[in-house]
Amino acid sequence: MIPQNLPTLGARSYQPRGRRQPTWSPRLADRVLALRRRYPRWGKDKLAPQQLLQVSTSMVGRIFT
Repeated sequence: MIPQNLPTLGARSYQPRGRRQPTWSPRLADRVLALRRRYPRWGKDKLAPQQLLQVSTSMVGRIFT
């Protein structure tokens, strides 16, 4: 049996239609990046528990990227 509607079998994009918005504020990102500039050898595990930041280690890593 031959399909009748061949254009429906064409390639289509599987790319997401929307992107997630960041859940942190620009002010928090500035604070994280300022700490990173102050202590350039510290990673996300060491920067996250600082008193100035009360966010998860994962969020600090996402801000770095």
